Amino acid sequence: MKVESNFVRVFGDTPINRLWDFLIDTRGLFDFSMTDICEVADISWNTLKRIFPKFVEEGIVKETRKIGRATMYMLNENHPKSAFMINMHKAINMVFAHGGHFKLEVVVKNRNSAPVRLEITKSTLKPLSPKTE
Repeated sequence: MKVESNFVRVFGDTPINRLWDFLIDTRGLFDFSMTDICEVADISWNTLKRIFPKFVEEGIVKETRKIGRATMYMLNENHPKSAFMINMHKAINMVFAHGGHFKLEVVVKNRNSAPVRLEITKSTLKPLSPKTE
């Protein structure tokens, strides 16, 4: 039986959301090969080969070492997107665990934009509806 995280319930069960969820849940614990990520995050190899290079190119994940032919990776917690997603993940879990609301402020390092403030409550965390095309 597959257990769906609160993060995936809110943002939808997609490979990218499962990848984010996996990277955030395992941050600081271990480094992982792409094969490990496929197995644990339930993402097919072909899909991970398509989406993972962008995470590496942007610096969201970083190479930690090589073991034989396998390259090991870990979430770069200092990347702005990672920091935002970690805080969003925490906020969602806090709201589901304790109810109430959680305030999140995102400061974008851009002179022309003001900080983004989000107030997250359980009522705002309704799962996204499936795309209809």
